[in-house]
Amino acid sequence: MKITFVLPYENLSGGTRIVAEYANRLFERGHSVQVFARATPRPTPLSRIRGLWSRRFRPKPIPEERSYFHGQPVQITFVAHGGPIGDSDLPDADVVIGTWWETMEWVIALPPGKGRKVHFVQGHEVFPFLPQDRTRAVLRHDCPKIAVSQWLRDVLTSEYGARDVALAENAIDLTHFDAPPRAKPSPPQFGFLFSAAQEKNVALAIDALTAAKDRRPDLRALAFGSHFPHDFGFELPDWIAFHRAPPQDEIPRLYASCDAWLFPSLSEGFGLPVLEAMACRTPVIAAPAGAAPQFVDDTTGVLCEPTVEAFTEQILRFAEMPDADWSALSEAARRRVEPCTWDNATTAFETALAAVLENNA
Repeated sequence: MKITFVLPYENLSGGTRIVAEYANRLFERGHSVQVFARATPRPTPLSRIRGLWSRRFRPKPIPEERSYFHGQPVQITFVAHGGPIGDSDLPDADVVIGTWWETMEWVIALPPGKGRKVHFVQGHEVFPFLPQDRTRAVLRHDCPKIAVSQWLRDVLTSEYGARDVALAENAIDLTHFDAPPRAKPSPPQFGFLFSAAQEKNVALAIDALTAAKDRRPDLRALAFGSHFPHDFGFELPDWIAFHRAPPQDEIPRLYASCDAWLFPSLSEGFGLPVLEAMACRTPVIAAPAGAAPQFVDDTTGVLCEPTVEAFTEQILRFAEMPDADWSALSEAARRRVEPCTWDNATTAFETALAAVLENNA
């Protein structure tokens, strides 16, 4: 197959990482794969004055060595004009895949020669800061879709009437996200992924950790993320160690240093940190968002309501948990995600694309 992926920009988000994985693994299976994205624009003085170039939404250039495509067989072709990516920017292909609501608008407008149109849905993109009439229109559009979780697939069929939704659940590199069996950390330590996005609900994690530390003074915490929290008005307590954009080979160590990983999201398409932490033998305290209900239960962590009180109680429970009980959760977490290989995920994605072409023949 000739396959084209269309990204809005290159960034360090989990969604971009997933696209990079599929692009390169499909290439390795003999398909012709290209990825296109807009070049990162430069803010103008006027846009700064008008507040249209906010810190939260400003795309930033990615150093080559940090790119998910660095050293990989499939590279990104950047479209320099800064507008919607259109007919003249893309090659003819068998399949053209939109990876975000805006890119899907562009894909829908393409002529048939650019390929059968597929929406790769990685999230329920109806956030307050987006034009929801447009995002919902894209989700309602009658084109084949590939969803990254069963929860998201159910939303597409029940809320938007989608009839052709394949499932290709996200995966992780289990050789990279790994940690040997270990004893329960002492003193207790908990971690979370920092994001300023409202739906990630990190304020809950900070408040719950703070409340737990008031009752358990030896408690420690860490967080990592692409940007400093103070850039978005978050002030972490000085006892929460923050790691800005840690190298990829450092992330498994951060997961593995914790008693449990906090996942307080209100909405997720999937939630890769759940799988990554569990692969590193770290149980998860999770709100029931995205794929968390599929992977987290009382044998691998705990699902709880996204409230400060509920998370605080679970943090304290894990801090005081007997070593043997914690070790059982740790080992079960790793076993639960071992089927989540990229080979299995790529087969599901490849099968979905082949079905689109067969149905369109």
